[in-house]
Amino acid sequence: MSSGRKRKPARRPAGTATARREPPATRAAATGPRRTGQAGSGLPDELLPPWERGPVRGFVRDAVDAHGPRLTLLFMPAFALALITIFGPASELGDYLKVASLAVLGVVAVDAALLGSSIVNATRQAFPTERVPRFATTWYVFMRAHRPRSMRRPAPG
Repeated sequence: MSSGRKRKPARRPAGTATARREPPATRAAATGPRRTGQAGSGLPDELLPPWERGPVRGFVRDAVDAHGPRLTLLFMPAFALALITIFGPASELGDYLKVASLAVLGVVAVDAALLGSSIVNATRQAFPTERVPRFATTWYVFMRAHRPRSMRRPAPG
């Protein structure tokens, strides 16, 4: 498919430097705190997303991370099992799995409510002058607690 003609190189104005890609190490150093900093919870507030900022949220994050594994971690597997059994074909085993998964979801909801309530009370004692909304903080606790530690962002310190 070659026509036999050679292509001429593109002309560049005199004195113009050629564009070079930076090596990956240089790019990582340029974006350092944002990229590598999210691996720890000791980040400055300006590098965190807006909903993660402030001493109250930091206290709540540390309180959730200080608790060991909870029943709340069973939320996603139980929810997936409940969906499969509800929309799957009807069978006697499916009925038992449906009841079991819904029971586990109930236990997870109670565990999340107790954890959220205890952390809200501890946060209100630690920050008596700050406004700590109960529902929003409990929801934040649940959203952080139902993920495995390796998937939490910012990562536990």
